[in-house]
Amino acid sequence: MHAGRGPRDRRVVAAMRHGRGRFRVLGSPEPGASPSKTDRCQGPMDQCQGQRLRMSDPEQDPTQAALQAMLRAEILALREQIAQRDAEIAALLNRSDIAAWETRRLRALPGRLFDRLRRLALRLRHRIALRHQLAALSESPLFDAEWYARRYPDCGRPERAAEHYLLKGAFAGNDPGPGFDTRAYYRANPDVAAAGWPALAHFHLHGQAEGRRLRPVAGG
Repeated sequence: MHAGRGPRDRRVVAAMRHGRGRFRVLGSPEPGASPSKTDRCQGPMDQCQGQRLRMSDPEQDPTQAALQAMLRAEILALREQIAQRDAEIAALLNRSDIAAWETRRLRALPGRLFDRLRRLALRLRHRIALRHQLAALSESPLFDAEWYARRYPDCGRPERAAEHYLLKGAFAGNDPGPGFDTRAYYRANPDVAAAGWPALAHFHLHGQAEGRRLRPVAGG
């Protein structure tokens, strides 16, 4: 059975039997050699894990833990702001798309029908604005329907005084009552006249809250 072995093979087998040969596990240090840096880092697994845990333990560094918590809070706040901005942009884009689609649809109609719808929309908007302004005059202590009807008899009955002032009287310079000067308000606020606002309606709805003057500055 051992006839095929040579002298070298027989010496190896004899050395293994008598314990003179030593076999080192791959990666283990030579006997008597000092451990290298790599060997020191490749210590027992539990020891390395313990070192990592001690380095990353937030209780060991309260300042670092507080800084990490603050950074996480800031990141979450920024994400919420970005999501809110994205939602607003999407809503605006959707609204603009709807408006553009309606405009294209109206323009696709025949010319006469489009003009008729446009005039109808303008009249509807004008009626809504008129109702809003009539309600403002009824609330204003500066409007006196009886006084207005006596001073401007072309308006007819006092019941029609407010509508007459809003549609014609204000632009003719009529005063809505003894305590309000329409022409003076227009001179003090020329942008109101340029925008086509009845003087007292603008003052009651916007001018008073904006601090508008009832009369021009003396000498101005």
